Amino acid sequence: MWPFTRKPKPINPGPINEDWQVGDLAQSIGNDGWDGDGIGPEDGDVCKVLGVGPGRNQTAGDGWYFTLNGFPGRFCADHFRKVPPLNTEASAEFTAKIRACKPAHRKAPTSC
Repeated sequence: MWPFTRKPKPINPGPINEDWQVGDLAQSIGNDGWDGDGIGPEDGDVCKVLGVGPGRNQTAGDGWYFTLNGFPGRFCADHFRKVPPLNTEASAEFTAKIRACKPAHRKAPTSC
């Protein structure tokens, strides 16, 4: 092993802009094109978040990054806003019906 190797600096992503979790919906905002191959969501596209983690990029620096459904690579969380889940009366009514359900009663099988 070469004795003069540099240790990489630890990643310090800082605070995250939202409470992101896997499964959240992210809307693309204010991107000026993507690094590398340029493949990424357009402004206003909504994508499902498949992974969230700290990372480092040469242009954006340390920060929080996503992997998104349908796109290769990672994307800086600063270029997205979280889409809140819909809370409508219909979903509240459906939730109440589910909570009120009782387990089905099965009759014991009769022997032949």
